[in-house]
Amino acid sequence: MIPISNRQVKTRTYHLIFAQGGEYGGCYARIYAKNVDRAREEAITRYGLKNYGGIEINEERARALIKAFRLKEVTA
Repeated sequence: MIPISNRQVKTRTYHLIFAQGGEYGGCYARIYAKNVDRAREEAITRYGLKNYGGIEINEERARALIKAFRLKEVTA
């Protein structure tokens, strides 16, 4: 059995969709984190609470939203 301290958790890519009324309206950002909670914390600390729209977990849905709303990527 592998001890919990030696287990490696895969880093996943999450898509942050910004709020429409915020500074980054009409944009999205990629966030790399180990789970959704850490991705939310990272998004709020990096871009601020008023710009936070939501984290999209499903990559296919994120691509569909980006294409449908013609969102532009923000690089930090």
